[in-house]
Amino acid sequence: FWGLIQNYTVVGEEAFTPNVDYYGIAGYLFEQYKLEKINLQFGLRYELNILDIPPAVISEKSFSSIKKTFNSISGSIGAVFKLTDDISIFSNIANAFRAPTVEELSSYAVHEATATFDIGQINLGKENNIGFDAGLRVRKDRHWVELTGFYDHIAGYIYKSPADQYYSEEQNSAGTGIIGFNDTTGFPVYKYGQKDAVQYGMEAKAVYEFSPYLITTVIFDYTRGFLTDNRGNLPFMPPFRFSLEQRYATDYFWAGIIWKLAAEQKLTGDGEEPTKGYGVIDFYAGVKIFTGNFINLINLRIENLLDQPYKDHLSAIKDFAGMPGRNFQLNYKFLF
Repeated sequence: FWGLIQNYTVVGEEAFTPNVDYYGIAGYLFEQYKLEKINLQFGLRYELNILDIPPAVISEKSFSSIKKTFNSISGSIGAVFKLTDDISIFSNIANAFRAPTVEELSSYAVHEATATFDIGQINLGKENNIGFDAGLRVRKDRHWVELTGFYDHIAGYIYKSPADQYYSEEQNSAGTGIIGFNDTTGFPVYKYGQKDAVQYGMEAKAVYEFSPYLITTVIFDYTRGFLTDNRGNLPFMPPFRFSLEQRYATDYFWAGIIWKLAAEQKLTGDGEEPTKGYGVIDFYAGVKIFTGNFINLINLRIENLLDQPYKDHLSAIKDFAGMPGRNFQLNYKFLF
């Protein structure tokens, strides 16, 4: 069983949603049944979500109180079939749902973090997803490979799109200009909506052990998403991505380097601009030191080692800000 009670209170000039009391409860079960060559898995879940939104005034607009209730039954069934001791195929089919958030339902103000004026849609319904995936898994003594393809049909997919308007909070230095909604200047206005959508793609991971200490890992993935009515591209879809990690590790020391590549994303959603491809390198190292009965763990991680400027298509602020440059993280952990 699962439950959650959340009293969400918004204060300050930057508030862009009303307060909300959120209640959620769910019951679920999972069962696995093994035969000689087949492993069957079943899952079932019922979930109830209630959002109680009181009266509010946001951006000088009054909103009445409203109570929204969302509930659904989700389920999944999967199977793993062993072709040999080293090779197996697997497949899953699942139905899932997601209730809209208070931001998607009731936003009506400037979102300072994304520099947009967001407008929620109180009549949004829940998202319902029916998904299917299948794959191949190969496990040998010194290497393993897993390849998966997936397809999801999402009824009522919730997304944000431009409204072809702007919102200005103040006049210019000359004391002129428009305050409020207009067609020329200010924060771009985005509205939440929902339509049926499709997502499909593939992902793969391969690990090879040259020795007990030297391990190479390769990962790539690709996702395509579009609306079913007009095949318009979904926003914030990742491009083709690839990563290569070389790791050296013993019981007392480890170090590695990760090379991450992303292709250019030209299949942009409404209001999005294409993003260029990029490649960045991360480095990490760590050491384990024993002092009596205690263990000292020291980890160093350097992200974007070469300080490469780039933009991630999944970033909500990619239109005016790039991703972080070189970043150092030093962590110490004491185990007793």
